[in-house]
Amino acid sequence: MKPELQRIKIAEACGIHPFRYLVILCPPDTASSNTWLSGDESSLAGAQKVADDLVSRGRILKEIRKVQNPTLPDYLADLNAMHEAEKVLLPHHYQKVGYEDQITRFKPGCTWPLCAPAAVRAEAILRYLNLWQDEPTTEQSK
Repeated sequence: MKPELQRIKIAEACGIHPFRYLVILCPPDTASSNTWLSGDESSLAGAQKVADDLVSRGRILKEIRKVQNPTLPDYLADLNAMHEAEKVLLPHHYQKVGYEDQITRFKPGCTWPLCAPAAVRAEAILRYLNLWQDEPTTEQSK
């Protein structure tokens, strides 16, 4: 599973919107210049509502673009971010036991999750929650 997809899957599981919709406008005086309005519009419907409001005030809509949320935590490199994800996704002790078993499977010699780096914890939590997607091998893609 590619690292970027891992970040997105963990963020979605935590309730963080991994994408934002940006409304791109052309000012009435020059069609070549763009104005980006970012805001917190995490749904296409929300972005469309913003665009409709601006168009009703005389602005010219160029497009609505889906982009990655710039504040998406880097779960694979940041232990603090991974710890926060663990608190949200594994609120009960019995869940932690299965998750810790996943860590020891992917990090030989690691008998306690605290010794696992963020990337190992990310893979383990995705596998534990059945969100992991194996990449097709060259043989499978033929």
